[in-house]
Amino acid sequence: MKISSADIQPLLSRWVSLGIAFGRDKTKEDQDIEQTIIDTLPFLCGDLKLLNLLLTWLDEMGDLIHLERLKTLATVLSPEDLAFLGAIAEFTRKRFKNWRLISTFAQKKLRYMFSRGFASGLPERMTISVDMGQTKADPAFDRFKLKIPTIESSDKKKLIPRRYILEDHKWFSMRALIGPNWRADQCLCDVDGARD
Repeated sequence: MKISSADIQPLLSRWVSLGIAFGRDKTKEDQDIEQTIIDTLPFLCGDLKLLNLLLTWLDEMGDLIHLERLKTLATVLSPEDLAFLGAIAEFTRKRFKNWRLISTFAQKKLRYMFSRGFASGLPERMTISVDMGQTKADPAFDRFKLKIPTIESSDKKKLIPRRYILEDHKWFSMRALIGPNWRADQCLCDVDGARD
């Protein structure tokens, strides 16, 4: 799938409202956290910088992701996007153990593809240093057959501080109080409904 820079602009504005400082205006309404992660996956195969930022953001905010919902949304992903999600979960699992739910789900769904010799369609510029033996593949990504060089988290200066996100984004603030689950999301819907 060919993706243009015009396709990514609305997505970057959504990420600003979730806490990545891209230097652009954020969208007005609170963004659907899990859907934004899912919508970002097709862009990752060509953009290591965006992947680094996403992993850095998850290191900061990964405890507030509703993983059961993310798993449900992931059921319709292409094999390559699911491999990226599984690798991201495996990487994030270093800090938040509950992300094992997503990495295990992705491995089970991809087991057949892996047995048939799954090959990702990653551009050569992303894999060349691994292919030439200059660097090793990141273990979390290698586990999902993605030959991406070892990943270092981006500078956290590129993130809006967590306390501001919790003040500004009502989904995050409710999840910080109750936990990242259906009850927190339902409680927020009930509170918003009572305001109307």
